[in-house]
Order: sequence, then C-alpha cells, then structure tokens
Amino acid sequence: YVHESTPAAATFIASCATERGFRAVVSSSPYVMRKNGSTLNPDLIVFINLSGEAFDVNDHRLNDHLAAGRPILGLHACLASFLDGEDAVGGTKLGHKTNLISEIFGCHFVNHPPPQKGVCIVDHKAVSKIFGDSAVEADLPKIDRVEVYDEFFNYTRSVRNDPDTTVLVSLDECTYTGGEMGQDHPIIWTKEKPGQGKIFYCGLGHFDHLY
Repeated sequence: YVHESTPAAATFIASCATERGFRAVVSSSPYVMRKNGSTLNPDLIVFINLSGEAFDVNDHRLNDHLAAGRPILGLHACLASFLDGEDAVGGTKLGHKTNLISEIFGCHFVNHPPPQKGVCIVDHKAVSKIFGDSAVEADLPKIDRVEVYDEFFNYTRSVRNDPDTTVLVSLDECTYTGGEMGQDHPIIWTKEKPGQGKIFYCGLGHFDHLY
C-alpha cells in the first residue's frame, strides 16, 4: 500500500533536515538500507510509511546504525511493514514476517479502523523530559487533549512499561470506534537505550494535512 501523503511527509522531513544543515536523501530503493554495498552513512534514518518488505532483513544497517549512536525516526505505517497479508481495515488482524520492527520500535501493527476523529492525550511532563521545557513552551501549546482526524493503528502491545521508553502521546479510545488496546494506547513514543541511538515513533500521519 502506498500512502498518498508520502510525498508531503518526505518534503516536510527533507525541509526540516535542510533547515538544520543536513543534506536529505529521499529514496524508495531498498538498496540504501543494505549493510553491504550502500555508500550512504546517514546521521539519521527516517522511515516514512513503509509498506511490504521494504528492505532485506538479512542485509540491513539498522543495528550498526543504532550501535553507532545514530537515531531512527519512524512515521505512521513504518510499523505496518513486513506484514503477512494485505492492509487490514476493521477487525482483521495481521501478523508479521519478521521481529525486526518490534525489536527496534517495541511493537508491530495489527489493524486499523476507518479514518475518523479521535482525541490524543499529550503527556506534557514526558514531552518536557525528552525535549526540555524551553523547546516545549516554544512549539507545543499547553493543551492536554487534541482532536485529530487520522487513521489510528492498533498495535501488538503497549510499549509504556518497556525499559528506556517514554510515551509522549496516547489515544483515548472512548473518543472513536475500532480501538482494541483499551485504556493504554500509546501513539507517539521515544526509546533512549544507553549506548545506542535514539528511536522515535509517531503513529499519526496518514493524511497530507498532518505534515
């Protein structure tokens, strides 16, 4: 499945990188992820709405990248890659062909209800812990609950109690239909394992307007 928002997301991420003095390389080729053969050595890897078998799980640079202290950012359908079936809408639950995504981000996609409005709950203490008070005050209004129109994923598990993991935003399943994780449904989180690169995942991002 190819998300129509992918060009908007790639443009947004590339613009953010350029503004910060980095050179952005945007590619849909699986070869850029190869441990052997690719000449790229990125400071940051960003997965934007991956789909299918996005790269060779037996020849990839992710573990070496993290071990070198370099971060990985995953957006929306990044966790819906390497599935064992077609994109699942509604109650159909999908499995996955590799544990690699779960090992990196903490869980994998299961299914999702149709796009609709739902409420995201922002943990401002957690956000301040990760990004600092000054950055939060400048960029994030002090609003605890934000209504968003998006495609809300269900995941194999909650990452809230995982070591080195901080949940920044959760979904309130009482505000939309089709949620299957109950009262603990993280949607944005970060992992900071000592000695490795940081990992950040945002489950929002199905539509252009979110970028």
